[in-house]
Amino acid sequence: MTSDDALSTVYEKCRQDKDEWEFVEQIFSFLRRKTSLLQSKENVARMQKIALKHVNIAEQEQTEQVKRKADETLKAVKKKKKKKKQKKKAKTTQPTQTKEDQSGNKQNDPSLAEDNDENNDEGDGKDEPPPLGNGGKTDKYIWTQILEELTVNIPVPLGTRGKHMIVDLDVETVKVQIKGQDPIVDGEWIDRIDVDESTWTLEESNGEKMVVLTISKFNKMSWWKGVVKGDPTIDTTKIQPESSKLSDLDGETRSTVEKMMFDQRQKQMGLPTSEDAKKQEILKKFMSQHPEMDFSKAQIS
Repeated sequence: MTSDDALSTVYEKCRQDKDEWEFVEQIFSFLRRKTSLLQSKENVARMQKIALKHVNIAEQEQTEQVKRKADETLKAVKKKKKKKKQKKKAKTTQPTQTKEDQSGNKQNDPSLAEDNDENNDEGDGKDEPPPLGNGGKTDKYIWTQILEELTVNIPVPLGTRGKHMIVDLDVETVKVQIKGQDPIVDGEWIDRIDVDESTWTLEESNGEKMVVLTISKFNKMSWWKGVVKGDPTIDTTKIQPESSKLSDLDGETRSTVEKMMFDQRQKQMGLPTSEDAKKQEILKKFMSQHPEMDFSKAQIS
């Protein structure tokens, strides 16, 4: 058995006991009790340095993952724009349909082309895909979100450093600015945020530099339609969370999310929500228990 296998066995047991941090406690407890690695100031300092190194590596890997996701989102958005332009150009160059007059000659009929355009427009709305990364793009930033938080990637010039930036993250407002220049982002959040759990970093990858805002939502059970009031928004009814993400949630949270998704689908189809169905079931049960009463005019509000 390798060292990784041995550690994996201990970690898996802690995870099954729903206390992953107990694994970390056991590691340091073993080092303290069974070795001399924590018995001097020099060793303690070295241990802290090793721990910090791996924390920094983990943060860097997370940053690169966010950047890759942002790049993928940007490419997909550009591809979608290009496709729309090609479709629009194809419509404008589409020959006008003809119809025959009573003598059998063909005549141009602009109304037929207009009808086709209207039908095509209707189809576009129905076939619109879900927003990429559950977010969107403006001329100043790209953003993605999960149920609990959103990530905003704001491009800045290469050479920009942290000391050049002014970043104010308040409960209801946000301001991102390079000192001496006009603000890049300045306005009100679409919804309130949890300031204590929100952060920003300055990151560089693939020759680009970005201010990355990691924003914790105050209401962790809602999808945001945008980032800042007045900026472009998305249709949150199109969001389709991955099932794998739902499986990562605890039982109570997952139940709430699934209920929200069910109610959203029911509303779109004009059917009763889970709350409406619950009220109907209560009324039905009450009616069966009191057959002597007249419920012909009963309404559920």
